[in-house]
Amino acid sequence: MKNSVGNNIVRHGVGLRIRQLREQRGLSQHQFAKMIGMDRSYLINIEKGKRNVSIDMLTRIAIGLGVWVADLFPPAPESGLVLGDEPRAQLPSSIEFQAVD
Repeated sequence: MKNSVGNNIVRHGVGLRIRQLREQRGLSQHQFAKMIGMDRSYLINIEKGKRNVSIDMLTRIAIGLGVWVADLFPPAPESGLVLGDEPRAQLPSSIEFQAVD
């Protein structure tokens, strides 16, 4: 259940951020949906946090808005806490990536 709540919070935050960026550019839902080849009702549900959006769709939205995909996500709380009192997972201070062949 906690995971479901967390997913809903993220979907809602992403939807609000997309709406904010779209409105900053002076685009209506209809104009933006048409511009990126998306059905307006689908965009409405994304902005309301009711749709689980794929990476491909987030990429299309980001390109349409002229931002990075990461810019579609709301900033993390400065307190380092999310979902009540549960601490966020701490990342190691250094992460090593290995090439995949």
